[in-house]
Amino acid sequence: MLLDDRGLGKTLCCVEIGKSAVGFPKLVICNKTARAQWKDEILDQCPDAEVLILDKISKGSRFQRDCWIIIHYWVASAFKKYLSESALYGAVFIDEAHRIKNRQTDISKSIHKIESLRKVAVSGTPIEHGPRDFWSSLNWLYPNQYRSLWDFVKKHCELKKQWTPNGIKNVTTGRCIDPARLAREIAPFSIRRMKSEVAPWLPPKRIFRIPVEMESNQRKLYDFIDSVEDIEAVDDDGEYHYLPNQMAKLTRLHQIASNPAILNRNGESAKLLWVDDYLRDNPNTRCIIVSRYKSNANMMAHRYNAAIVVGGHEEGLDEFKSGSVKHLVGTIAALGESHSLPMADCVICVDQDYNSILMDQVIDRHHRTNTTAQKDVIMLFIPGTVDDLVLKCIDEKLSENELIYEFMKGYQKQIPQTKLALDK
Repeated sequence: MLLDDRGLGKTLCCVEIGKSAVGFPKLVICNKTARAQWKDEILDQCPDAEVLILDKISKGSRFQRDCWIIIHYWVASAFKKYLSESALYGAVFIDEAHRIKNRQTDISKSIHKIESLRKVAVSGTPIEHGPRDFWSSLNWLYPNQYRSLWDFVKKHCELKKQWTPNGIKNVTTGRCIDPARLAREIAPFSIRRMKSEVAPWLPPKRIFRIPVEMESNQRKLYDFIDSVEDIEAVDDDGEYHYLPNQMAKLTRLHQIASNPAILNRNGESAKLLWVDDYLRDNPNTRCIIVSRYKSNANMMAHRYNAAIVVGGHEEGLDEFKSGSVKHLVGTIAALGESHSLPMADCVICVDQDYNSILMDQVIDRHHRTNTTAQKDVIMLFIPGTVDDLVLKCIDEKLSENELIYEFMKGYQKQIPQTKLALDK
C-alpha cells in the first residue's frame, strides 16, 4: 500500500514500479479526471511507451504486449468478466484505493479476478470511516492472509449494539480501539511518508478558520428551521418546509448557513459577501473556492466569472491552469481527488463536508512539493450553528488518523525491508 501524503508523487512511484514489469501490460484503475494525468506522467518517464485510455473492454480483447492500460472504476465494474480474461498483467495499480473499501461493490469484486504479478493500492487518505477501510486493500493484496473482514473488525474497530431490520447487531462506530496495534499490523505492508520528511524546504500550509456573522434574513430562516419540531412546517413568509428526519434538518441548516439562495430564498449569504470582500482586497490572489453543494458552486462560478469543476462537468480548468482565468470554483467532492493545482495561492472553503477525508484532500490541492510560495487555506464558519458540528467531526477523525500514521512511521523504522524501500 503506497500511502504517501498528498503531492509527494505517488503516481511517479507507480510508474517506476511499472517500468520494472518489462514485457507485460500494466493496468491503472483510477477516477475519470485522473486518467489524463496518469498518461502524462507515464509518457514523461517513458516517452516511447504505448499508453491506452479505454472506455470499455470488449470480449476477446487480449493485451499480451508491453503497454499501459488506463481505465475508469466504472469500466472495471461494467466489464469485469472481459477484464479478467484480457491478460496477465505485470502490475495493477488501484488509484485512490479507499474507493474499494466496500467489499460488496462491483469494483471490489472485479479486481479480485484480475491476474497480476504485482499489486499496488495507492491512497494519500486511506482511512475514511475507520480502520475497516484498510481491509479491502489488504484482502486484495494478501487474500490468503486477510480472509475475514469480521476478524479484522473485531480486532481493530470499536463496536456498539444497534437495532437493524434483522435484529440487534454489532456495528462499527468508526473509531479505532488501539491505534498503535493497528499501525503495527499495517506498517509491514505499507509506505507512508509526509511532506515534512520528503520536502522539509516546503513552506508550511497556513490554515485559517474565520467566523462570519449571518445576514438578518439568513439568521431568521436558520432560527426558524432550527426550532421546528414537526416533519412539516410553514414559516412567516408562507414557505412550506418538509423535514422528514434529523439528517434532513441538519442538511437544510447547513445549506442556509452556506447560502440561502441555493434553497431559492431571498437574502445574501454572509459567507459569499466575505468572499466578495476578500477577492476585491486581494486582486492578485488566485483562489480555489469550494462548497459542499453543486448548486452553490454553480452560483459562485457565475458570480466570480470562474472556471468550474463539479460532478461530471469541467469548464475552464485548462484556462485556470494557464492563468487566463483567475479563479476556480468547484464542489468539495469533485475537487477532492486527482487535481494538482499548485498555481493557486489560496483555497477558500465556503462550507465544509462531514467527510474529513474529502476535506483533507481538497485543502491540499495547491500545496505541492514543487511550490515555493506560501499557500493559505481559509475555512469560513458561522459560530453557534451546524458549522460547529461539522468542524468537530472533521477534527476528531483527522486527529485519530494522524495518531495512526505517527505510530506507522515508528514501526516502519523497525522493519528493514520497509526502510530500504523508503530510502530508495
